[in-house]
Amino acid sequence: MFDSETPVWAIEEFINLAHPSVCMRALKRCLMGAQIGYLSSWSAYATYREQHPDLPDPLEKFKESYKAAFHFTSDEEKATLTWPLFVILAKDPKPLG
Repeated sequence: MFDSETPVWAIEEFINLAHPSVCMRALKRCLMGAQIGYLSSWSAYATYREQHPDLPDPLEKFKESYKAAFHFTSDEEKATLTWPLFVILAKDPKPLG
């Protein structure tokens, strides 16, 4: 039914429609400052900063917008993050690539 060319979103949609109880959610309560710190650990951010050292830090603008959107007044406030977790079972899985 699915192969290595199938986009992940299509598999996720199939699982949600066929087996809605299979979709699990991960929850983590963390400081707002830690959330921004996590984003700064992404390799795409590090690459951008290396390639554009003279440009303003995009996380600073994002941080202010994020704080305003969620009514944070300091980096010490906590929020609960959620994201979906999926388990994909496959018979005789083939390596990618």
